[in-house]
Amino acid sequence: YPDFMPVTALEWSTRLEFTALAFSRDGSQLAALTGLPEPTLVVWDLRTGAVLASGPLVVPCNDLSFNPSGDGSLCTLAPKRLLVWKLQLVYKTYLLESKEIPLDEAADDEAEAANATWTSHCWSPGNALYASSDVGGVVRLAIGSGGAPTLVLRCSTGVSALVADSTHLLVGCADGSVRWYSPSGDEELDEESSLLWSLSLDSAIKSLVYAPDCLKLLAATDAGETH
Repeated sequence: YPDFMPVTALEWSTRLEFTALAFSRDGSQLAALTGLPEPTLVVWDLRTGAVLASGPLVVPCNDLSFNPSGDGSLCTLAPKRLLVWKLQLVYKTYLLESKEIPLDEAADDEAEAANATWTSHCWSPGNALYASSDVGGVVRLAIGSGGAPTLVLRCSTGVSALVADSTHLLVGCADGSVRWYSPSGDEELDEESSLLWSLSLDSAIKSLVYAPDCLKLLAATDAGETH
């Protein structure tokens, strides 16, 4: 910058496309998701251009992120499959191990889970992962605890976007509302009585993005609007 000269070229054997990219917090690693016919998670070392590790996804995923804490955790999301990955160095080789969070955790019962889909995820500074579903469930997984995911919020409308800071969880919903909550660990929040504040837009929330200082919030809707 400002000349935007190429720094390096990274290669992989994907036959069609990459579906998502994500940088690690310190900028030293780049992760990518490849599409069909062999959906794969790939992580490169940007200092050397070498592939650190790769892992099969089984189904194509459309969302990817690193844990900002820098502990080597990643999350990949597909409508029916949410995986938490751990990139770790074993002797001189990096390995990727994954753990799936079942949709049952974000639904009332197996019948509802069968028709539900994952919609979004976000990391909190407290080293926790939040994930939402189109049936209104939001689950929390404490990274590194070895524990199971916990349902922390059940909304009466589908949840389509999440973002978190050190004290708040912001929830974007299919009815156009953006809701502020203050979660406490795995304690379940009540949709109404735990609500701190909310606002309503004219169409379903598509994504929520915090400014780096967490003082400004960008909301995009299905109607193509940004607020």
